[in-house]
Amino acid sequence: MNLIRNTKNRVYYLACVAIVCFFMNILFIQNIQAANELSLYGTILSGNGSTFVKLNPDTGALIETIGEVGYKVNGLAEDKATNKMYGCTSSHDPNYFGLIEINIETGAGTPVNANGWNIDDPDNEYAITNITVNFNGEMYAWVQGFDDLVRINKITGTKTRIGESNLSTYANGLDFNSSDILYIVNGDEGEYYELNTATGAANYIGSLGETAHHGAFHPTTNIWYGVNNYGDAGERSLVLADLSTGTVTNTLPTVDNFHTLAFYIKRNIAPQFSHLNTTAIIPKMEVVTIDANVSLEDINLDLLNNYDGAIFSISRNGGSNADDIFGSTGNLGVLNEGNALTLNGTDVGTVTTNSNGTLTLAFNANATSGRVDEVIRSITYFNEELLPRSRVQLNYSLNDGNTGEQGDGGAKTDTAIITLIVEDFYSLPTLNEYGFMLFALILMMSAMRMMQTVKRGRVSSS
Repeated sequence: MNLIRNTKNRVYYLACVAIVCFFMNILFIQNIQAANELSLYGTILSGNGSTFVKLNPDTGALIETIGEVGYKVNGLAEDKATNKMYGCTSSHDPNYFGLIEINIETGAGTPVNANGWNIDDPDNEYAITNITVNFNGEMYAWVQGFDDLVRINKITGTKTRIGESNLSTYANGLDFNSSDILYIVNGDEGEYYELNTATGAANYIGSLGETAHHGAFHPTTNIWYGVNNYGDAGERSLVLADLSTGTVTNTLPTVDNFHTLAFYIKRNIAPQFSHLNTTAIIPKMEVVTIDANVSLEDINLDLLNNYDGAIFSISRNGGSNADDIFGSTGNLGVLNEGNALTLNGTDVGTVTTNSNGTLTLAFNANATSGRVDEVIRSITYFNEELLPRSRVQLNYSLNDGNTGEQGDGGAKTDTAIITLIVEDFYSLPTLNEYGFMLFALILMMSAMRMMQTVKRGRVSSS
């Protein structure tokens, strides 16, 4: 009986474990899907402006009306390198003709360059109908009018013509597929070409038999999504096509006046140290602030304004040195190992390690972007064993602690090196020191003259 009872208990236990594991697996998959959520954004024409919206990529239905862009958008693209959404405005926009950055939370557009596209460009009156960005973050656009490919500078918002395509285009779409190959889909018949980004030359591939303009490739299926109609108003559908076979696979009715679209995957972008003073001369036997200007830039964490889970550390490059001592100045609290990390009295994390030449700080939910910058600017260094002219390389490191909320790609780290050079004891004298030396030299010369005068007097008297 005991054997039977024990066997039943084991079966019951194993069944419970299996059920728990099943539901944990479901939750894990849901978390991964949420972290890597694919979104389809677009714009609806509305008078002299556009409305930024979110669609269901499986049905074409409107999920959310996000907000007014403030400009008439004629092209839309996600920058895969920075997670930014860009748009180009229509040549018919009464306020601005150029590149804009669009806030995906509010839909508001911000001009990249107040002057728009190249002012002195003789082709400036022609409309840029589409923009796209490759996996390296390089932006390209199609200019309808002289029908050629151009390269866009995302910083200045200016364009540079690449080369002759020998195409005649209208109602077109432009995007890189999952292999980073650039395609243009053009006209009422949906003729599509592969474009050479170095020369601008077009190579005909095939035809879809219908319009699929202002489109983009689905990031995972590589299916082309285009808009079936063009003009300022009217019913719209999404045309789904497989460009590898030239077949339309589906047509999804969507909102009226729908005009441009772009897929968006939230990706985790690595943090980056900036404004770093890479070399600094320090006095011997003094506590010094390592770098009062350094700052951290993390697109994902700065958007959240929260560095919770991020870990910052400093140690000697090539291996920690127990003689290196790290401390605090300004509003930064004392860095006692195991204690709270405080800034101006606010708990912003934990001093995980501060011993044997290594300082490690773990930030919490109170660690805003501004507070993190102030913390790392307020760290001091001291080493009484350093000799004049010796060099110390300190390694700064930040791990963003991503577990999914910041996007696809796992945790990312950036490192930077600061070189400290100890002052030479034999450095040039100061002006005060020069004055003292000159005064001493005058006294010495005066004394020598007096001695010579006395000596001559003794000789003449003898």
